Parts: sequence; structure tokens; C-alpha cells
Amino acid sequence: MSGITFAEAQGPRAAQEGQRKRVLHLVGSRQDEFYHDLSVLYARACDACQDLDRERFEFLFAVVHMNGTWSFPSGLDDKSLAAAKRVPFAAAIAQIGVLAPDVMVPHMFC
Repeated sequence: MSGITFAEAQGPRAAQEGQRKRVLHLVGSRQDEFYHDLSVLYARACDACQDLDRERFEFLFAVVHMNGTWSFPSGLDDKSLAAAKRVPFAAAIAQIGVLAPDVMVPHMFC
């Protein structure tokens, strides 16, 4: 596949859909506060990248908290993280189904 762009590799179906692809960033850790915060730091750096194609891709976030709950903040700033409702694992899996991501990017440490 060398020599072709990602869009070309996706074929006409992707172009016809006209929808942005959904990228779910998986953030956080249950290990300890250090790894949780490091994961958030890495994900924030990724989200801040000026080269991201926000016209073709929609970026979503799922955060795993130290106590095992999950949240789906609108962004990774402190205010958004604090405001996001926390849900148990089963509800989080259902929410991921509703979000229907095309791909997930893990920013997690064990």
C-alpha cells in the first residue's frame, strides 16, 4: 500500500459517507494516580496537536478512573474532566456502543 494516501486506501465508500470518522481516545488508569495523570497528560498532548484533521475525524474521550468508574468528557481540560458524569463499567461499555467509534486510541498504562 505504499504510495497511496489514507483516504485513497479507504476507497469510495468513505468519501460517499461524508461523515467524519470517530476516534475514541481511551484515557486513565486504575493502577495509581501517577499513571492516571500521565495518561491524561499524554492524551492532552495528542489532542493539542495542530496537525490533527478535525474536518475528517471526530475525537471523543473515555476516561477510566482510579475507582473503576468511567466518564466521557467533552474535552480533557480540568473543567470538562470534573464535570463529566462517572458511570460503572457496564454502562461505559453500553456508552461506547452508542458512540460507535471507528477506532480507539489507548493512552493507558498498567
